[in-house]
Amino acid sequence: MLNDFPTLYQVPLLGSGYYRKVLRTRGDALIAYWPMWEAGGSIVQDRSPEYNNGTYTGVTLGQAGIGDGRTCPLFDGSSDYADIYSAGLNGDFNGQLVTIAAWAKLYNAAAWTDGVRREVIYLGVDASNYIEVCKNSTSNNVAFVYYAGGTAKQIGHTTSDTNWFHLVLTVTRAGDAMKAYVNGSQTGSTQTGLGTWAGSLNSSNTLIGAQNKSPGAVWNGWIAHIALWAATLSDVEIAYLAKK
Repeated sequence: MLNDFPTLYQVPLLGSGYYRKVLRTRGDALIAYWPMWEAGGSIVQDRSPEYNNGTYTGVTLGQAGIGDGRTCPLFDGSSDYADIYSAGLNGDFNGQLVTIAAWAKLYNAAAWTDGVRREVIYLGVDASNYIEVCKNSTSNNVAFVYYAGGTAKQIGHTTSDTNWFHLVLTVTRAGDAMKAYVNGSQTGSTQTGLGTWAGSLNSSNTLIGAQNKSPGAVWNGWIAHIALWAATLSDVEIAYLAKK
């Protein structure tokens, strides 16, 4: 259940930093925020009011981040992932009303043309209900996918950016709209005719940097500042979050 927005003693807002922008954007609806700046250990700390922590497997922590003075993990493209499933997140998550935001960077230019699907984040119930933001198996393409009740909606974005880029997917079943954003601007057309999300998140398919714990579709590069809201952020809010 969503808690009240944290007071200063719960999540300090003193000083500068990109994380302050996230915490101050629709804090009433923020259900998870994983900056992924840990220097060591295995815990992926959730800095939202909900404290939905996760667990790292195999990642190399302490890598150069987006340029905000913080670090991030490197995913090796074969065996690394962050398991973000928890009973708390499952209870907070609403597959019919959500915004997902993330910063990502591929390892090099060749990674855009390796023919492998690589996940930034995957939130799955089963084969008929899942959300993913990924590097597509198609060369130089990012895919935003919303699959609900067996109805698939996908938006593709062509890019070969080797720098950090900001990705956002928003879904509102009530408003019958799915949108995708890259670096603060909407990409592709708004998708309508959405299916009805059904079921609870699967503990084996709720991950950052991979699709499953085998692992499959592992990201090859860096990921930082993943955030989830039980709301659809506005164009203005998304453009604000896309600025470091």
